[in-house]
Amino acid sequence: MRVVFLGKGGSGKTSLSGAFIEFATKKGPVLAIDADVNRHLPSFLEIERKRDVGDAYEEVASYLYGKREDIEQKHMVATTPPSRNSHFIRVEKDDPFLNRFCSKGEGTHLLVVGNYHEKDVGHTCYHGKLNVLEMIYHHLLDTEDEIVVADATAGIDNIGTSLYFCYDLSVFVVEPTIRSIEVCKEYLALAEQNEVAVAIVGNKIETPEDEQFIERELEGARILCHIPYTQELKAYEQGDLSAKERFSSMVVPQMEIIRNALAEEKRDWNAYYERLLKTHKVNSIEWWDSYYGEPISEQQDPTFTYQEVMEGKK
Repeated sequence: MRVVFLGKGGSGKTSLSGAFIEFATKKGPVLAIDADVNRHLPSFLEIERKRDVGDAYEEVASYLYGKREDIEQKHMVATTPPSRNSHFIRVEKDDPFLNRFCSKGEGTHLLVVGNYHEKDVGHTCYHGKLNVLEMIYHHLLDTEDEIVVADATAGIDNIGTSLYFCYDLSVFVVEPTIRSIEVCKEYLALAEQNEVAVAIVGNKIETPEDEQFIERELEGARILCHIPYTQELKAYEQGDLSAKERFSSMVVPQMEIIRNALAEEKRDWNAYYERLLKTHKVNSIEWWDSYYGEPISEQQDPTFTYQEVMEGKK
């Protein structure tokens, strides 16, 4: 199962995604993904960052390419649909891909997309780094007993890539402010047009009026719960490491609500694959076909289904 935490910058999505990861590891294996340019998740989880996968496009593509013969490896793009002969990733402690690219915590693999470097300045878009993550998700075979949790970039940037349909549930973290509400409404409108399952979590709640403001402004939206403002996170960010543990303990009931909401979302692998094919074709016609001078838009293994690979019928 896959969940992503989204929100306006400063809304608290990293703290909540981190708390949810720590909660989820007590129930089963977790793959945590820091897909935010700010990379705060490793420090929250107290896991040392191993490497930035966003800088390893060719290495990742080479691994996932596997033993394919239907396309050339150099023509692998972010949305290239997998083949029966691709290499896949599983949320298991001995998975070779995760061991190569992830840091390990207790019950957790942590994958970090990364930040800008000196060589990126002036010409690199963060979508270029997220392209690697897209490729990873489309070759990821997670089950209902495993949880993949992503801390995404601030705002609604996630909707600009195929990542928008990679998650079973998008949790939008909202503060009781007009600006935060406006960003959320913008995302909700796009999500509805593209059949994305979204749930709202109110954060930094200080008064009953704060809850009422969010519920009034987002009337009709799926609001899961509200999380009170606490000095614990501020104390943690000032160096009191024990304060983070107190915060995580305080929000266990809300994490349980999010976990139950995620469990309600059942992935249809066939629908996922059809959406990937459609997205790949559109993106390729708009860009990749011309760039490579090849019909990248026609990439497809007609014998492939996710379900057969999941069941080990390769």
